[in-house]
Amino acid sequence: MKNHLVSTETLQSLATSHDINDTIELINNITDIRKYCYDKDKKVYISLLSELINHFDDDVRIQALFTLSYWKVDQFKKVLFDLLKENNNDYIRTECINFYCSYYMSKSKNKELLELLFSYAINEELTKSIRLEAEKGILTVFYGNDSTYIKEPLKGQEKWDQIKQILDKVGSTVYEDFLKDKHRT
Repeated sequence: MKNHLVSTETLQSLATSHDINDTIELINNITDIRKYCYDKDKKVYISLLSELINHFDDDVRIQALFTLSYWKVDQFKKVLFDLLKENNNDYIRTECINFYCSYYMSKSKNKELLELLFSYAINEELTKSIRLEAEKGILTVFYGNDSTYIKEPLKGQEKWDQIKQILDKVGSTVYEDFLKDKHRT
């Protein structure tokens, strides 16, 4: 186990550099912080990690998002939800869906979130990565991170049957509404 984590001053210095080696070092340090930081020391890093979600490098942003999600920082939950709804960067948005569903909403069976994820899954204007992550998110929000349900992606009608069952169980009609609209066109 790592005994010494990098100081926030060093992280700030690395974060302002545009040198690729500094960016790689920053990513490695964030990974170490996520893995080895004791609970009592997390407060020291939360503020800086929150700033790094707006970093110019997407990989730094992802590591900051991942760390804050993994730690389940309460004040970050809404920020992450807003990013998964409105971020124009497909890479960031895909990861936000994953982190939000896995770390904040696992097994919550939240109807509104399930309906939002369904709207992403059927939206052909979104990238395939966002759509697939939304499908996986539906399973995670309903079943949790149980690999029995999410290790093998379902395909075709079997996938949609399972999604329909989930939506039915939470009292949602979006699946039927989607089918009605589809038949009208």
